[in-house]
Amino acid sequence: MITYKEALENAKSLKRRIDYCVEYSDGFLFGWKNHDDFVGGSGPCVILKATGDEVNVIEYYRTYEAREIKRFDT
Repeated sequence: MITYKEALENAKSLKRRIDYCVEYSDGFLFGWKNHDDFVGGSGPCVILKATGDEVNVIEYYRTYEAREIKRFDT
């Protein structure tokens, strides 16, 4: 199980911009609030709590429990 801090570091290594997080029961979704700035590949990502691996947001919602715990700025 990884911590929020570890998940944030993983996400920052994958994404140029991150300014918010949604914590779910089994993952952290990191993204950028200004959706107008999204360019291919710059959308949100999910870091799994169990492994620290990144998973596509759509795959996450289809495969995992995705029970929201809280939302906050990073």
